[in-house]
Amino acid sequence: MGEGENGRGSLLPVLRGGLLTVRLPGARGADLLLDGTVFARIAPTGALRERCHFVPAPAFAPGAVLRAVDPAAGADLAGSPVTLQPPDRRGRIERVAGRFVFGTVEGEDAATVLAFVEGEVVAHAIARRAGATPNLSFVLLLPVAVTEGRPAFVHLALAGGSGPFEGGPVRVGTQAAPSAPRRRRAAQALRMAIKIAAPDLRMAPQWGDTHFAKGLKAALEPLGWIVRIDPVDAWYGGEAVDVDLVLRGLGRYRCEPDRLNLMWLISHPNLIEADEPAAFDHVFIASDVYLPTFRHRYGVPCSTLHQATDPVLFAPGAAAGIDTPLLFVGNSQREYRTMVRWCIERRLPLAIWGAMWEGIVPPKMVRGPHLPNERLAAAYAGAGVLLNDHWDSMRANGFLSNRLFDGSAAGAPILTDPVAGLAEVFGDTIPTVASAEDLAAAAQAMLADPQAARARALRARDIVLAAHTFAHRARTIVETVEALGGPRVGRVA
Repeated sequence: MGEGENGRGSLLPVLRGGLLTVRLPGARGADLLLDGTVFARIAPTGALRERCHFVPAPAFAPGAVLRAVDPAAGADLAGSPVTLQPPDRRGRIERVAGRFVFGTVEGEDAATVLAFVEGEVVAHAIARRAGATPNLSFVLLLPVAVTEGRPAFVHLALAGGSGPFEGGPVRVGTQAAPSAPRRRRAAQALRMAIKIAAPDLRMAPQWGDTHFAKGLKAALEPLGWIVRIDPVDAWYGGEAVDVDLVLRGLGRYRCEPDRLNLMWLISHPNLIEADEPAAFDHVFIASDVYLPTFRHRYGVPCSTLHQATDPVLFAPGAAAGIDTPLLFVGNSQREYRTMVRWCIERRLPLAIWGAMWEGIVPPKMVRGPHLPNERLAAAYAGAGVLLNDHWDSMRANGFLSNRLFDGSAAGAPILTDPVAGLAEVFGDTIPTVASAEDLAAAAQAMLADPQAARARALRARDIVLAAHTFAHRARTIVETVEALGGPRVGRVA
């Protein structure tokens, strides 16, 4: 769909996590209207490239009409208008045969089914009544350019609907992704410092962002960058670099004005100080859901960049790991973590790796205070069910835990607490539980049918490998540096 007709932009007429997606050229803005009343305005950004804007949808009654209008031209964007569907109306992908996708939709009235890739509609079909079946049926034909192009995931949803179809997304593409272009080294080496929250090198191995930074470093170096990792006691001073990349966790970093400063907000958005983002040239947000809030609140250049994984380190079939029905890896922080509390309430067979659990859980439940990163993949792959939860500020704002990416890459069946934006990234491949009763029932079902649980987990792995590795993130970071006018490989100083 791209910029739509006449380069005005386009509306993806699907509510994803309660958000509307609008693609606009930098010179264009848009007014969003519900039943003729404007509820949001997007101002032109002046960006050279088309950008995605995520706008929270207001409360609405089914049948309301949503429009996205270019105020300068007085015309609708592509994909507009759309009639909004009941939020509980669902669809399902039944099977895929070649370019054809067969499925069903609940309800009585005919509905439009959209297929979209990375927020752009690539095909559509009409779901209609067929005989005496209880649901509507559809057959959707995907374009050759999609099925035989680069590897991607096709999501299906109802036009005006509120969620992805069950059984999706559909993996497509037969062309191998092109390798990164070979570039010569710059006359002056390109240097980046990744700032992490670990206090010092001695403690660094026990901090998750240390291993996160190592994975990113390994992905940046083949692109021509010399990268070092700085714990807190090495944040300031030392050899000068061209770019500082701050993995924002618990503490604030004071930017150096003589270099390009990037922040990657991967957790605890509630800890950001009011004047902090303004010091950065660009901020990456590990949440589609929180991005519009951050942009409105701080008014600085920002974009979504989810967390990621190292698919070489986290792979199914790693060395024999910890054989346990239910596994939780994480520190208590002297709090009763949600998943752990529910397991104890329901007397589920849980094994824990983590620190500060003394006096909180039965001692026999804790396997050890620390599981080395090189053993995590085996532990994940060897668990019947890997449990995951989020801190409150991350759950409400859609910051997906890194364990979802690592565990999925390892092929582990995962249960997690509900978190905003999960389905938009992982589809239906990672089930959620909202109570101790839900956890007990879901875990029992997964343990009773491990083959089905593993098959579902491998679909999550496919999603991660297609879009959420450190190689993907490294390319995005380098492209952002270059777009900001920073150093690039091949530039002579």
